[in-house]
Amino acid sequence: LAVVMRGMVVLHGMFKANVEGRDTGLEKARGFIRGFFDYAKNYPDYYRLLTAARTRRFMTAIRAGDVDSAADFGNKSMEMLTLLLDALKLGQEDGTIRMGLDPMQTAIFLSMACEGAVQMTPEWEYLLQYKGLTIDNYYEHSTDVILHGIAGDMK
Repeated sequence: LAVVMRGMVVLHGMFKANVEGRDTGLEKARGFIRGFFDYAKNYPDYYRLLTAARTRRFMTAIRAGDVDSAADFGNKSMEMLTLLLDALKLGQEDGTIRMGLDPMQTAIFLSMACEGAVQMTPEWEYLLQYKGLTIDNYYEHSTDVILHGIAGDMK
């Protein structure tokens, strides 16, 4: 858990660095997504540990209080989620994110979409390379596709 927490601190820092300094809610959400993709790409071992830590068995142990520092894990998770929730709420206020979307459900969807995007199998990686595309090209395209679904007005 201590190693997972170190990875979460790194991820939280990447989220903050990519969200701060952006003006609109949509751009903050873009930064959040980019932070996630950069984390998965640049810290694959931390990413794999975090993925394993979020398994049902591990989370059940945390909720039951069977794991030391369970509160730290939950608090850090909420800090990261709050960055995204705040971006979504700001986006609804500034018109860059559609009204009527529940911020919590949207944050969960965006997080799950990012998780799915980084779960690339070798055959998909090969296809990208074959077409002359990089993982960064793929992540940028994925970000645009994901955000198009929540954007208030994409000009």
